[in-house]
Amino acid sequence: MKIAYTHYELQAAHSLNAVVKDLKRQGALLRVTFAPDLIGYADCHPWTELGDAPLKEQLERLRHQQLTPLT
Repeated sequence: MKIAYTHYELQAAHSLNAVVKDLKRQGALLRVTFAPDLIGYADCHPWTELGDAPLKEQLERLRHQQLTPLT
């Protein structure tokens, strides 16, 4: 299995809710190659305010083929 990713950032037009103050959200688009003809795509968009591990940790764990509740 091979995982490739690219970072992205979303900019909210206004506050998302009472807990989230930052208008910028970081995420990564993932491409997972299971076999030459079997490829899947996913989004990793953690909400650390709600208990998800930060994006950097999510990607590092994926690099070591370890999953989190989000991935």
